[in-house]
Amino acid sequence: MKYLFFPFLFLLLVVSATSCKKVCYDCTQYCAYCALKSDTSIIYKVCTSKYADRLRVDSIESSFPDSLYICNILNKQVEVCDGKNAIDQAITYYEQEDYFCTAH
Repeated sequence: MKYLFFPFLFLLLVVSATSCKKVCYDCTQYCAYCALKSDTSIIYKVCTSKYADRLRVDSIESSFPDSLYICNILNKQVEVCDGKNAIDQAITYYEQEDYFCTAH
């Protein structure tokens, strides 16, 4: 009877390990990045932390005069999935690269 318990325990561990749901985070960066043409060390960067604020970033980017500033929109997306460090990676994108992340 004791020998039947170990294969059952092994099978239970395999089933529980394969039945885990995959967790993913969509991390998005959306920023207006404007540099002064005469002195490129003067930079203005405005980012959003949610999807609803993209119009605000677009309006800020378009408010800088083209004659004085070179402006670009930084729009990148990264997917962080699975593993025990997935949430840590999502937080790193948010903190270091102005990404905001949502789980899906």
